[in-house]
Amino acid sequence: MGQLGASGGALAIWAALAAPARAETIVTLTFDDGTEGQDAAGAVLAARGLRATFFVNSGRANGESGYLGWPAVAALSAEGHEVSGHTITHADLSVLDAASERHEICDDRAAFVSRGYAARVLAYPYGRYGTDTAAIAQECGYIGARTSSGLRSVGGCFACDVAETIPPFDVYAIRTPGSIRDVDGLDVIEGYVTQAESGGGGWVTITFHRICDGCGTLSTPLPTLTAFADWLAERVAAGTVVVKPFGDVLGGPEPAREPPPDRPAGSGCASGAGAGWICALAMGLLVVRVLGRSRKERT
Repeated sequence: MGQLGASGGALAIWAALAAPARAETIVTLTFDDGTEGQDAAGAVLAARGLRATFFVNSGRANGESGYLGWPAVAALSAEGHEVSGHTITHADLSVLDAASERHEICDDRAAFVSRGYAARVLAYPYGRYGTDTAAIAQECGYIGARTSSGLRSVGGCFACDVAETIPPFDVYAIRTPGSIRDVDGLDVIEGYVTQAESGGGGWVTITFHRICDGCGTLSTPLPTLTAFADWLAERVAAGTVVVKPFGDVLGGPEPAREPPPDRPAGSGCASGAGAGWICALAMGLLVVRVLGRSRKERT
């Protein structure tokens, strides 16, 4: 009876952990590459109480023309935005060997951590990654990573899901609609939010690049972004959506600056790299496995 009770308790724990979250729509606003003009976007969002995630290439922040320098990055953080890694040089990780990937990912994150940033999450440049990329990102201390496709989008996939699940199926390949393009008007950007709402909720990440008028394919005029921010703030006030930075959705605290002596960074709850529901799911699986093994040994 005690054995059945324990097993039943474990199953109840697992069922509770595996149950889908309540139907709500979480919106995350991300800005890639740290280009000039994104500081203006940060100010617009902060003025409306919206916090975003800025994925910056640390190598470009060292003074490369056309990109935000470290003082501007610090100003974004001071406004309440999340700042995190995007590789040192905006490298295509899918074509690099493991050593080069580790340099681009780990040394990039180290540059942020050394300046006091949590750097919890990674955005893959071009949305591409190789077979070893996720494992390397985890080893380096990231608790999750974002692609730039996989959800329904204009000019992209029409048969895909309208929102990422909470929690995601793969935290190191989190899906998004395609990046916002210069031809995408306000209706398209708002549509990514409303289609998630009408589709039953979930997590939708909207990815912006350059904030300027007619300056490239992946660009958005500041007035368009401002209008979207006004519209989104109204929906937040109405309670139809919640806006959170990327790392906040994953639920992890600031990763440990240095791993414990006997545990590499990113290896689990004790290092701080897998807190919240990530660790809860892992612990639930562990309970079920241990009890299952114990039951087999006794039979």
